[in-house]
Amino acid sequence: MSIERVRAYFQAQGIADRILEFDVSSAIELTIPELERYAKPAAWVDVCKSAQ
Repeated sequence: MSIERVRAYFQAQGIADRILEFDVSSAIELTIPELERYAKPAAWVDVCKSAQ
């Protein structure tokens, strides 16, 4: 869903002030090793694996 559709929906509901918007300076790009280093994950989860 695009931010425009979200904004329109929230405005229609009278709650447009609840939308948080970020610009490019709000994000950083990480490699997988950097992500692992900073996030310190307990384990990886395979989100593409089908239910068995």
